[in-house]
Amino acid sequence: MVGTARLLEVRGLAKHFHLARRHGLFSRRVMLKAVDGVSLSLGRREVVGLVGESGCGKTTTGKMIAGLLTPTKGEIFFKGENTADFAPRQKRMFRLQIQMVFQDAMSSLNPRMKIGAILQEPLIINRIGDTRERRERLAEILSEIGLPPDSAGRYPHEFSGGQRQRIGIGRALMLRPDLVVADEPVSALDVSIQAQIINLLLRLRDSYKLAMLLIAHDLSVVRAVCDRVAIMYLGRIVETGNTESVFARPLHPYTQALLSAVPVPDPAIKLSAPPIDEEVAWSTSPTDGCRFADRCPEAVAICHKAEPKLISDSSDPAHAVACFLCNNKSDAYE
Repeated sequence: MVGTARLLEVRGLAKHFHLARRHGLFSRRVMLKAVDGVSLSLGRREVVGLVGESGCGKTTTGKMIAGLLTPTKGEIFFKGENTADFAPRQKRMFRLQIQMVFQDAMSSLNPRMKIGAILQEPLIINRIGDTRERRERLAEILSEIGLPPDSAGRYPHEFSGGQRQRIGIGRALMLRPDLVVADEPVSALDVSIQAQIINLLLRLRDSYKLAMLLIAHDLSVVRAVCDRVAIMYLGRIVETGNTESVFARPLHPYTQALLSAVPVPDPAIKLSAPPIDEEVAWSTSPTDGCRFADRCPEAVAICHKAEPKLISDSSDPAHAVACFLCNNKSDAYE
């Protein structure tokens, strides 16, 4: 059941990086706009999917929400409070309530620490419980993620990829957070293992009453798991809505292209969508128009001149799209 109260709200979030580009013997500094004005929200116990191709800014957005990166600008509201106004003690409590599951479980686990120490580390750092209580919590988590008790005495390299991802999920849940940011949690796993990890996440969501931001590029996983979905392209949200609505009636040409790339297990069925160029425009080369215009086969003159706003569809207010072809209105301009 999806909660109605907003747990997290992000407004105009941006992250810009200053890079040095070399031209022969000389170099100049350029700005990479990895994320540039993202707004989204999550309700309690809601799963929202953040979807887009590699390099669009999904992981950077997740890290800013989790507090691992400082935003260049924008606001993050957690339980109705602006996190920028938090006192040091409030910031510490905020960080306890948002945890992250990383894509590469092996690189996120210390190879020199045993699993028991890795899982208890969040409790030790935050001075939660005594030795007995930490061991009890460790045993509880190992049971919940489906690993035997003797796993605590083994090292990360002694586990399979799926088991290491379970350990990463267990570590994120040690502090009983309200929100988990899962960054491509199953992309490096076999299909059968993917299903097990997704089922584990959903079961733990229900038992811990979690909200979850699922960063992914596998649309079949997103459709099976997420309540809502946000499609991201070059640092901006271009379409968002209830998952079934977006999958049944994609409005943005980029969303249509993503869905057309999903393989169908029937050679007789051929999905058609406007093809897009394989080249992705680099975000250090800002454009006055729509960021997808250079790849969009349906782009018209105005698409190259102005940036479209994210506007709700007239037939479905929960479904919004940033596209002049869909929003043929004067208020579609920024």
